[in-house]
Amino acid sequence: MNILSEEAAMLYRIAVEDYKAFRKLIDDPEIDLRIAAFFGQQTVEKLFKAVLAGKMAIFPPTHNLVKLAELLQEAGAPSPAPVDVLKRLNPYAVVFRYDDRDIPTISRDSARDQVEILLAWAEQQLQQ
Repeated sequence: MNILSEEAAMLYRIAVEDYKAFRKLIDDPEIDLRIAAFFGQQTVEKLFKAVLAGKMAIFPPTHNLVKLAELLQEAGAPSPAPVDVLKRLNPYAVVFRYDDRDIPTISRDSARDQVEILLAWAEQQLQQ
């Protein structure tokens, strides 16, 4: 993988670790979707930040995937995902981590599919 900066490489490595946790948790029916989706959201957030760092772009400390996607496009990256997908993952970063209500915004299958698509997208971006 051709990653342009140490920061990008570090963020990618951390994203992969979050992804490993996500993959173990998302298919386990005993694990609440909120917990599994948290690791999915974290994977995507760190992947987006890795690509931004690889493009030497400045980004604020944020969990907002929509904002990060906007910054990616400003940095010249193709759109990583439709905004509605990112909006469905966003609440798992903070809101649902501190609330025990079960208000799924995304299904397990959709979360798995989207995170895997975004992982492949980020890897392609980091190779360029």
